[in-house]
Amino acid sequence: MLVTAAWTLSAPQCGQPDSHNGVEAVMAQSDDVTFPAELRRLRGRLTLRELARRAACSKSIISDLEHERRSPTPPIALALDKALGAGGTLVSLAVAQRQRMSREIA
Repeated sequence: MLVTAAWTLSAPQCGQPDSHNGVEAVMAQSDDVTFPAELRRLRGRLTLRELARRAACSKSIISDLEHERRSPTPPIALALDKALGAGGTLVSLAVAQRQRMSREIA
């Protein structure tokens, strides 16, 4: 199943404050890959500390995302996507995850 969605980002909670405002991310991604799994795959051998530094996030946020203890917000997904050079993949997966959660609640 293919999911397409759009996010308009406001003031970020993570990353450079002036680089994410008003950015609209429009991505499509397959439902078979999850945000946590792709984040772990993209991070590879990069330490939590180094990724946190690059994305201007805390290590605990990244760890919580990887272990599904937290859902990614748009600014966090964008900051991690940029820090890992993921080309919108993490943003797309975060959008898909939020859409799945919305459908489950409804």
